[in-house]
Amino acid sequence: MRLQQIRCADIRPDPHSHGYQPQEVESLAESVRLFGVLRPVLLNASADGYTLVHGERRWRAAQMAGLEKIPAILVQESTRDEGLATLRGLAGGGARGALGPGAASTRCELEAVGE
Repeated sequence: MRLQQIRCADIRPDPHSHGYQPQEVESLAESVRLFGVLRPVLLNASADGYTLVHGERRWRAAQMAGLEKIPAILVQESTRDEGLATLRGLAGGGARGALGPGAASTRCELEAVGE
């Protein structure tokens, strides 16, 4: 597992996702314009590029902000629960200084999804 920059155009949403309305993404897109994407999305490699495991709103905001690439972590054949476990691991690593300031936002994201 390593951090990579992946083209937004090569990423597809999870087919089981309900998606987001543009107005739900606009404020995050403004933040992305100002600060960039602070937390990577989680992706699975697929035959036609990559499929989102976690971070659809960030991906959509990055597209809306006009970014060509987004930071991503590739995970293999991961389910949403496994992706959240990966985020928990990253948050724990942040407590040891591995992620720096972004670790707190990873912890907040886990709390937001009820983990």
